This record gives sequence, C-alpha cells and structure tokens, in this order.
Amino acid sequence: MIGKQDCYVMANLCGGEFGVDQIAWQPKQFGRLIDESPPGYSVLYDEGITGLDTQRTMSEVNHILRVKSTMCRKKRLFVAICIPSLFDIQKGIAIRRSFGMVKIYTNETIRGLFTYYNRTNKRKLYIKGKQFEDMEAQRGGPPSRFLRWSFIDEKEYELRKEKAHQDIYQETDKFNKYKEQRNVVIYILHKKSMTNRRISERMKELTSQPLSMDAIQDITAKYKAKL
Repeated sequence: MIGKQDCYVMANLCGGEFGVDQIAWQPKQFGRLIDESPPGYSVLYDEGITGLDTQRTMSEVNHILRVKSTMCRKKRLFVAICIPSLFDIQKGIAIRRSFGMVKIYTNETIRGLFTYYNRTNKRKLYIKGKQFEDMEAQRGGPPSRFLRWSFIDEKEYELRKEKAHQDIYQETDKFNKYKEQRNVVIYILHKKSMTNRRISERMKELTSQPLSMDAIQDITAKYKAKL
C-alpha cells in the first residue's frame, strides 16, 4: 500500500501521473513501462507474487535497472520496487543507485508500520547484513505508521494482479519443463564422453545463455545419482 502511495505523491510532485497502468508484476512489463512512461511519471514493480521463481525474476529486474537507470534519471521517473528483502537487489543498485528504502513490518497484530532508511543507513544495512541476509543488522529511522489510503482503482488492481499471478506460474512451469529437457540433453552428451568443458564451450558458442563447467558438473552429478 505505501509503495502505491509514494508513487502517487511523487508523480504529482513531478507533474506526472500514477495509476494502475503504471504498475508491473513481471520484468518485461516493468522494462516496457520505464521505456514508455512520460517524464515525471512513477513506475511501481510489485515482486511479491513471483513466488517460486524469485531468483530468476530478480536477476532480470536487476538487469533492467542497470540498463535503464540513465533513462530513469533523464525522464525524472520515480521507480519503486516492492520486494521481500533489500538483499535481492544487486549491490551497486542497492547502495548507489537508490536513494532510500522503506521497511514494512508488523508489531504483533498491528499492521501498517514502517521505518525509513536513508542512503547512509541503507548502505550500512546492506554491508552489515548481506552475508546472513539479516534485515535487522542496522536500524533505520523512527517507527512510523501509514494508513490504507488508496489513490488508484483497487478492484482493477486486484484483477490485474491475479491475472499476472496466473501468467507468472504458467511461464514458470514452461521454463522448468525446458530447463529439465536441457539438463537431460547435457547429461546424455556427458555420458557419450563429451567433457564438461567442451559442453560449456559449445553452449557459449551457440546460445546467449551459456553454463559454467561447475553448473554442468552439478547437472550431470544429479542425473548420475538418479540412475
């Protein structure tokens, strides 16, 4: 809720707009909004529903932020990202390319509490807490409270969120199927005396998504254990 509120306020301060059309639930949609949004607008990425495939999804989001950070500054876009942990963001983005973090939490049954981390506290939190993903490694500002004020069409928001939820899980199932098929082919090649190094080299030559020798070794070991 507070992410949507911040986006609405910042868009109005910058002479832009924010509504349901400015919210993304998938990386490609997020990148497209950054490209197409007029100057002064806000863009919100809601990662909370990606579930099982968070690592792959956040890798794409981090890539988009790196590539499009200059465009965000040029167009004066306010970009907010709702994620479970600061440590899902790459170091350079988390420390240098973001100006603040809002940590939402509950106190027993009291919801709607948050604390704000400025650049200094955010940097200290990332450095101190990264190794063990400890979000309590550094204190932020004083505890605050936000209310459930909505500036967008919440019914439409929930409908689009549910649709995105279904699309994401269908895409994840499809990705996992192809990944399993790829791993089986790698194991067959290895079994036919093709070395892990050669498999890695050929994948690098033929695809845009090569695998390291360590990754290939893990795959072949997994299938050997099954037999």
